[in-house]
Amino acid sequence: MWEDILKGSLRKRARKRIDEVMSDGKERTSSQILNEIISRIEESNNTTLHNVPLAREIQQYLRINPIYEVNKGRKWTSYKKVE
Repeated sequence: MWEDILKGSLRKRARKRIDEVMSDGKERTSSQILNEIISRIEESNNTTLHNVPLAREIQQYLRINPIYEVNKGRKWTSYKKVE
């Protein structure tokens, strides 16, 4: 069911990039995930940022997806992949 919701809201390649960044199991905020995605694209000499998700798209994807844990703090919300 959640896969159908995610399918319409975020491009497949953007979801893949989020999953790649979060695969190490570290806890990150949505802005840290976004910065990591951009740095990986720049390191690969890819000139297009077309498939970079917005911070709110990252937040929505991680909140809905059951393989990620949401930790709400006072100042920010962080996410971690459930192992």
